[in-house]
Amino acid sequence: MKKKNNTRNILLILGVVMFVVIITGMMGGLQGFSIVNKQVWQPEYLSGSCVPRADNNAELDLGKVDKSGEFFSCNTAESGKWIPVVNGVECNFKVKDEGFTFSVYECPENTLEKNIVNDCEVLRKQISTGSVESQYKIDAGNKIYINPTSFFGLGDLTLKVEYPSYGLVVRQANNFLRATTTNCLLNSLSSDIHTIDAKDMLQVIPDAPFNAVSGASLVRTTQLVSLTDVRGGETIYISRPSYYQLVKEADDGFLYVDSNNEVKDTSIECIPRTTGCSDEAKVIPLIDQSCDEFGGAITSYSPVQGDATKLCKYSCTSGTLSLTNDCIEVQANCPDNKPLWDATTGDCVSNVPKPEPVKELNVRLLIIIGAIIVILALILFKITNTKKGGKK
Repeated sequence: MKKKNNTRNILLILGVVMFVVIITGMMGGLQGFSIVNKQVWQPEYLSGSCVPRADNNAELDLGKVDKSGEFFSCNTAESGKWIPVVNGVECNFKVKDEGFTFSVYECPENTLEKNIVNDCEVLRKQISTGSVESQYKIDAGNKIYINPTSFFGLGDLTLKVEYPSYGLVVRQANNFLRATTTNCLLNSLSSDIHTIDAKDMLQVIPDAPFNAVSGASLVRTTQLVSLTDVRGGETIYISRPSYYQLVKEADDGFLYVDSNNEVKDTSIECIPRTTGCSDEAKVIPLIDQSCDEFGGAITSYSPVQGDATKLCKYSCTSGTLSLTNDCIEVQANCPDNKPLWDATTGDCVSNVPKPEPVKELNVRLLIIIGAIIVILALILFKITNTKKGGKK
């Protein structure tokens, strides 16, 4: 009985081992070690800046000024508009009187009424203007203090103001402009815009543009690799044979291909997972490989060993592959309006390639296969023991 249990345990272990071997083999067949499993995007390059909006300096009526004196601020909180606190940005206050006198001061934002004389700049002393409108420009971040002199409560001062109004505008590489935001805070941008090197900057000031990217499409997974002999195994994107582009990270962790810069490296002989190319981006010789009507023939343009400047077609002659003269040149430079090179035609194209479908591992199928192996082993064991019992 003990011997029978030992035999059964051995068969179970063998079944589990075979199951693990099958899973490992199938996973190894799905992806070579050089292919990087990351979500990286072909970028659309953007630039942005803080600019005046359409309602910039639109006139607003603030009504009557308090007869005991009143502060009015040139800032975002009071105006309801985004006012950058920088030199050159001002609020224009317009005071209209009815023949009575008043004083005007420009003060720092934190000035109290009792400190006006010491902390503020006098813009106007108490004189009568004879019912006319006076204008006073106040720097952004400061405030104006208007102090009327009323006789027996008669007369009024009315106030109008032109507030600055700024927002972010984003310009695409083709000069197409996106609608402005209502402020110049970076977090007001849509979630598909990822800033570059803005670091901890929260807001943008006028005349200080920023750069950003937006994902256009996922890059081809087989071109996203880590090669030990290129940049020490750093993740790169093979743009074409002998050339690669760096994978960079935006401020929020968004990964994109730096398609503005292409680096030459002749150790990159081909694009992995294309015909005749290994996962390590090395050309696998095609000439003299066997072929016949049952398989092995190549119909597309494929790499040529020792020459990364072209792709050629192969013919099946006398049972082996032979190089033909039907070739296309690998483009050295593609124009900005057609930045991508199509390896099927040899032309530069404008459309962004779609990501290749990723093969999914059917775990349920593998479990079923493993279970069948174990069951078959047990059945075989039972049949063997039955025959032995019959002989006794």
